[in-house]
Amino acid sequence: MKTISIYFSLLLLVFTSCDDVVNIDLKDNPPKLVIEALINWEKETTGNEQTIFLRESTSFFKEEIINATGATVSVTHENGSVFNFTETNPGEYNTTEFIPEIDATYTLSITYKNEEYTAVEKMIPVVPIKRVDQRIEDIADEEIPVVVFYFDDPETDKNFYLVNYLPDFQEKKSFGFGRDEFQDGNEIEIILDSEYIIPDSDEEIRDFASGDIIEIKLFGISRQFHDYFNILAEQAEPNTGPFSLAPAAANGNCINITNPQNRPLGYFRLSEVDTEIYTYR
Repeated sequence: MKTISIYFSLLLLVFTSCDDVVNIDLKDNPPKLVIEALINWEKETTGNEQTIFLRESTSFFKEEIINATGATVSVTHENGSVFNFTETNPGEYNTTEFIPEIDATYTLSITYKNEEYTAVEKMIPVVPIKRVDQRIEDIADEEIPVVVFYFDDPETDKNFYLVNYLPDFQEKKSFGFGRDEFQDGNEIEIILDSEYIIPDSDEEIRDFASGDIIEIKLFGISRQFHDYFNILAEQAEPNTGPFSLAPAAANGNCINITNPQNRPLGYFRLSEVDTEIYTYR
């Protein structure tokens, strides 16, 4: 079995400054509902406890988070079973009765401020992580300590993956995503680098070191979510020049039934996930 290596690292956001002041007239658009409905089923668990977050978008210059309170939220299995989510904190909706099923289709239903929203998605499986290791890797002519993990991609199926990892000396998770277009049926090796840059951040930036504990998560995702995430990644990258193409709209799979023009932001995703905790030696 051939092993394919893939690098996953956090998107870099780079900002520069200049002396000229440019005044831009930004429209203060009406707020939109932001839906964070990410249903994750950890392997070897029942997956009954799930949380959905709702908030409202704000204008460019406002930093406060406006939680969407008072909504009615439910998820319906294809067999008709309904799982109701109760608001336990402002904008946070929970259930302890969810029943996950691989490849089953689920429908999200939200009523908020007299408007109805919905989305449909399948629960996507994921293969288990086989093993985790470490080594020194030559990256951009530098010797960098990395963590690597391996999994066997299922043959014949078209598979899409999301990876996130969190060293215990960092607060923000690093994300990567990929597909098996040229790796179908192979053992895949994912290479994780601890170095990244967050502008204006007080977080410690350093290489992996002995004793570091790294949480690694591998998610199965749909092609639609892969494409959506890819657009978000492209929009996070700095512009490459004055003739760069305008960014595509990062529309999720959620729609507004009552008022289609007032489309919500966010996504309804259902993923099986495998987690490994690795201690760097």
